[in-house]
Amino acid sequence: MEANALAPFAAAAAAELERTIPLVDALLALARPLTVPVDLSVALRPLVVLYRAIAVAAGGTLDMAQDAEHMFVQADGDTVRALLSEALDVTIGTNLEVSGKLGDSDGFISLRMIGGAGRPIAARMERFAAEQDVRITSDEDETALLFPARMRAGVDSNT
Repeated sequence: MEANALAPFAAAAAAELERTIPLVDALLALARPLTVPVDLSVALRPLVVLYRAIAVAAGGTLDMAQDAEHMFVQADGDTVRALLSEALDVTIGTNLEVSGKLGDSDGFISLRMIGGAGRPIAARMERFAAEQDVRITSDEDETALLFPARMRAGVDSNT
């Protein structure tokens, strides 16, 4: 077999590898614990990679913007990941075009995703969020999460 006959197969394999590497990196990031304090933007990044792949495979999009490079919250890593995953899963479920924004909102770090809810938030996740002092809401237009922001010593608190 001649080398030029293999070129299209090699190109296809390289393209598939390029598409797969970010997904593997995201899965590896999710296998590692988050550092304390939890930076919501760091926690969200691998989840967006995975959920974007789901949206793109269905012919849609997932775009995410954020107000600042770091956004620290008071919740622990497992809580953050569970609630971010629920919010993304609710929103990406049936909606193909979703845009989101991570930002600071009056002592809270908010994640707001426009695109509506494909399904209701699971009751156990609503209870879990309430136990953690996190607000989670969803309707046909928007899914929102509000995490209490972590106060910075000497800047936001009396320490």
